[in-house]
Amino acid sequence: MDYFLLSKISLRSRIFIGYFITAIITVVIIILFYLSLNNIFRNYNQLNDYNTKALLGSEISRNMSDLERAVTKYLTENDEYIVEKVELIHVDMAEHLADLYTINDAAMLKEIKTIETQLSLFHITFTELVKQKKLKDQLVEEELPKRIILLESQANQLNPSTTSIVQHKKDLYTKILMLEKSSRLFFSSYDSMHIKQTQQIITTIYELEEEIRSESKVDNLMLLKDIKLTLQFYESDFLEAVQRTRGYLYLSNVVMAAAVNEAIYNADKLADNINLSMLIIEQDMSELFERMITIAQYIGVSFLIISAIFAYAVGHSIADPIKQITDVFSRLEKGDSTTPIVGYRSNDELGDLTHAAEKFREKNIQNEDLLKSYKELAEQLEKKVSERTMDLERANQRLEELSNKDGLTGLFNRRFFDNRFHEEWSRSIRSNLPLALLMIDVDYFKSYNDHYGHQMGDDALICVAKTLHHVLKRDTDYAARYGGEEFVVILQDTNLEAAKAIAGSIRAELFSQKIEHLESSTGFLTVSIGISSRLESDSISDSHALLKRADKALYKSKENGRNKITVDS
Repeated sequence: MDYFLLSKISLRSRIFIGYFITAIITVVIIILFYLSLNNIFRNYNQLNDYNTKALLGSEISRNMSDLERAVTKYLTENDEYIVEKVELIHVDMAEHLADLYTINDAAMLKEIKTIETQLSLFHITFTELVKQKKLKDQLVEEELPKRIILLESQANQLNPSTTSIVQHKKDLYTKILMLEKSSRLFFSSYDSMHIKQTQQIITTIYELEEEIRSESKVDNLMLLKDIKLTLQFYESDFLEAVQRTRGYLYLSNVVMAAAVNEAIYNADKLADNINLSMLIIEQDMSELFERMITIAQYIGVSFLIISAIFAYAVGHSIADPIKQITDVFSRLEKGDSTTPIVGYRSNDELGDLTHAAEKFREKNIQNEDLLKSYKELAEQLEKKVSERTMDLERANQRLEELSNKDGLTGLFNRRFFDNRFHEEWSRSIRSNLPLALLMIDVDYFKSYNDHYGHQMGDDALICVAKTLHHVLKRDTDYAARYGGEEFVVILQDTNLEAAKAIAGSIRAELFSQKIEHLESSTGFLTVSIGISSRLESDSISDSHALLKRADKALYKSKENGRNKITVDS
């Protein structure tokens, strides 16, 4: 396609023609792919449905195994929660089986029905097992212990009128203890040997009862009758508990095990059959995909060839003029006012760009003249602004220091403390972090001033300030002169123990300087410190309450003899 022929068509029309041809080819491809994909999606939905059914079959198999483990755990741990768990698993399996009934395959439906029957049998058997075990547990844990206690009580009441009865009474009590132990051994191990041993002990107790009866007077006869009756009840309860134990063990080990194994086998078989059906569908989809890929390859190659030819022709008819005009604009953008303008005089967008380039060049010429005058003016103004800015920064810095710093000690002043304390309090509440406050007072400072003079008093305050600077290491710790000889320290993110340690360091370091103070009880300059702290769990209402508590603690330090550290409680 010759560029001369395309140049007769406007730039916008050429682009629209390209879009139109591309759209037609795209619609044809979409229709072909739609027809193929429709068939694929139909097979995919069927495959997805079978996949869901296969997962349900595997889930049923796992659930049956879970049921089997739950029953074993219930028998060993006797946990009532496991009964509820079995019921939940049974409900889930019933729902899974209901979902599987949508399969349109007679053989699979027969297997599902078999699984449902086995599940029902398992549930009925488990319900009966729970009932039998509860009855057995009631006998073993309630009735039999009661009988043993009664036997022991009755044996203790026997009147040892003769030496032989005394010995028989001891033997009887020993046999009762052996009877209790033998019975418990059977129900914990299910060893039938303990049944025989228990019955032998019962027979021995009967014989002891007869011997005591033959040697006793009238006062023991009624009691011996009660012992025999209690032993008969114990024997009856024991045998009943043995039968119920054997009953639920049979249900668990034979009936339920058979139902579970049969259900697991049928569930696995069902899952295998579903997987086989899925394999057939996958093969059909694979063949269809291969046909689609072949068709797509032919269509794609054809589309690429046609598009390449058309794109090459249209692209050159647009790109070449645009590239030339772009080069012109690039040079004009850099301020070149001598750039020659390429002459495209068509009535389309390219002609408009050419006209715009000519206007751009005229503006460049005007801008060059203005730029020269502006540059001279800007240099003079920039110099004056720079000088004024430096003067203003120095003045502002000095004002900031004067407004926040104490002129004597160099510490922050009361005004800075009030603002900073409010900010730190808000941060502590917002971040739920501890906040500690130290109130510090120089001991006997008025006496120091009176004795040594105000100049020495100022020097003492400066020493205290230097001590605070030295002890406080963190940028987040703030020390301020609160007024007169009082100082205050803000300790952010500091618990009570850490605050006490810092207060101790301040007091110790100032004392170590040995500043003479003859009016003090120690002979040296000392400080009293009060500490208050807002911990994570505190309910202090506001910052003023914390400050008040620190001041109260300081007062206690002074009241207790000064040179002390007191924590508000």
